Amino acid sequence: MPQRKKSASNDGPELEDETWLGARLTLPAPLDGDGGHEQPDMLIWAQEDGEVLGTRPIPRHGGGLDVVADHLRATMDKPGRGPSRKPRRVTVSCPSIAHSIRTAFPDIEVICAPTPQLDRMLEAINKRMLAGEEQEPSYLRVATPIAVQSFFGAAAAFYQAKPWEVLPSNRAALGVHCGALYLQEAVVSVLGQGGPLRGMLLFSHCDHFDDYLSAAVEVAQGGPYRVPPHGSLLFERGADLPLELRKEVIRHGWEVADAHAYPWPEFVDANLAHRGASEDELVTLEAILRAITLLIKKPEMVRGAFMTGGASFLETFTVRTSRGPMAVTLYAPHETEDLPRVENPLAALAALADVGDPDKRLPLEDQLIEELSEAPEGKRVKDPVLPCQVLMDLAAGSHGVTIAHLGPTELEDTVFNVVPRNIVAPPSMADPLLRAWRALYRYLGRAYGHPQADACLKVLGRNARKRLEAAFAAQAAR
Repeated sequence: MPQRKKSASNDGPELEDETWLGARLTLPAPLDGDGGHEQPDMLIWAQEDGEVLGTRPIPRHGGGLDVVADHLRATMDKPGRGPSRKPRRVTVSCPSIAHSIRTAFPDIEVICAPTPQLDRMLEAINKRMLAGEEQEPSYLRVATPIAVQSFFGAAAAFYQAKPWEVLPSNRAALGVHCGALYLQEAVVSVLGQGGPLRGMLLFSHCDHFDDYLSAAVEVAQGGPYRVPPHGSLLFERGADLPLELRKEVIRHGWEVADAHAYPWPEFVDANLAHRGASEDELVTLEAILRAITLLIKKPEMVRGAFMTGGASFLETFTVRTSRGPMAVTLYAPHETEDLPRVENPLAALAALADVGDPDKRLPLEDQLIEELSEAPEGKRVKDPVLPCQVLMDLAAGSHGVTIAHLGPTELEDTVFNVVPRNIVAPPSMADPLLRAWRALYRYLGRAYGHPQADACLKVLGRNARKRLEAAFAAQAAR
């Protein structure tokens, strides 16, 4: 990528040699979801690759152009991506917006031309919203009944535990770490301390949480609507949900704490599009809900972390999910860097007295897998996390050993017998699984001098792919 050139500017951020796109979009549905009120338009600024830098609702009729320059200036000061900067060029399709920018920023080259990238974005939003209108609402659109049932159970337990009575405010956020869920320095904020809205917000990184708090202040002061990506779980009154959803809950017998506690998961993407949770995201919410439910059984410890001079805490819980047990670490304050790590997780696994204790085994395995993902061996493989979790879990369950003591004989049985019996997969999955396992043993040999790494790599070499493909095919034929 060519390096951007900078030049001096007397008006705000430095001038960058790049082009931004701007447009005034007419949204296909009201922002508040109420068809009885006319929705505003949306003023949007983006990079040429379509990455949104800033958005703001503006009145549809009259007054909208007055905010164009102000919002562009606010976006330059704090764009949604990258440092503060001023673009050398701005392309807009509306002549009146072009005139407003030229007047306010004479040093910016304004090009009045079509912006197909933003047109495609609006078209995609339209398609999503029309698809949502045509389809009946359902929790099962992107998740299996087992995943949804398990999520409902976790949500009901969370609601009954009333964590908002333990955590003093929604700013009293918890840090979250879970290798199995790709969460590191994530943040969860529990809602419900000061009003009827109850649930939680999830941010994939602590910086996003801080940005969210800043955005809330800006919006309250009349600034642009600009929030970072995040997930949410809100508890709704059953009477406020579509009838089809209530019937679906009753039909499947999913657990609900009470009539005001129907869980509704939703995620906000970087382009401010609201959407339902995927199954992966549903499992993530489930694991965190269960961990918080266990955490607040120690209310004095939790409250103390948010008092002046109070002690921090870091607690790891093994929780059950629809995808099996997962180790979730919660800590406060959320800015702490004291995450659960040991100097040699392989040696710690070798020293475990009880392999069947997931509270001790899973955090160490998660650390190893996380290290692999960041190592050169792991970066050469597409997504090594889940294959390595599968291998370690099945080895512990079938042979009673961790990866530290899994020798070539036990590895051969695990790969070619135990894995096909426990995982329904097409033969084509053999190759990516073997690539991930080879990467794991190469890393263990290089980083920790694993004495059995070479012998295990021989098991995973030669004709391993054909053997595993045949095993998957035979299992599918039964």
